[in-house]
Order: sequence, then C-alpha cells, then structure tokens
Amino acid sequence: KYKEGVPCDTTQSWYADGQLKSWEVITPGKQMIDNANMYYQNGNPRYEIRPDYFKRWYENGQLEVHARTENDKMVGKVKFYDRYGKVIKIEWYENGELIKTKEKQK
Repeated sequence: KYKEGVPCDTTQSWYADGQLKSWEVITPGKQMIDNANMYYQNGNPRYEIRPDYFKRWYENGQLEVHARTENDKMVGKVKFYDRYGKVIKIEWYENGELIKTKEKQK
C-alpha cells in the first residue's frame, strides 16, 4: 500500500470473536502512527487518530474528547464530554502547551 506515493504498512488486530479491534497505517521511517482506529469489543469506536485530529469515545458510543493536532501536538480548543454527550471541560492549546482550562458547571 502507498500513502502520498510512499510505501506504508497497514496492520490489523482482531478480538477472539472475530470483531475488528484496531487498524493502523505506519509510514516506514517515521516513529509514529499516521492513521489508526481502535474499537471496543461491542464494535463502537474507541480511538481515532489522524495527522490533524484525535478522538476518543466511551464504550457506550458517546464522544469523550476531540482534539485538533499539528505536528503531533494539540492545538486550539479541545473539548471533553461526559458519558451522555454534555461538554464538561474545554482546554485551549498553543503548540502543544496548555494555556487555558474552563470547567463546565454541573
């Protein structure tokens, strides 16, 4: 397989029952994963990693965190959610450095 004309490796792993557990795309020469998806055994997404964002979910399928990334560092607004989908915290980053946090009132 190729990504932008460069050979890359794709790996997959499976739960014992045959359910997809994860897949990853790695470009040789890099020390990191380019793209990855990981799943709970019930099939719901667990993580999604891309060059420009990161997402993590609760096992019930609700989004837990969504972050933008640049050069493997968080940038801009990062939202955190409770198990029911309500925003519980927002953090702001510049070049991977946390500059501000706002906790939502319960």
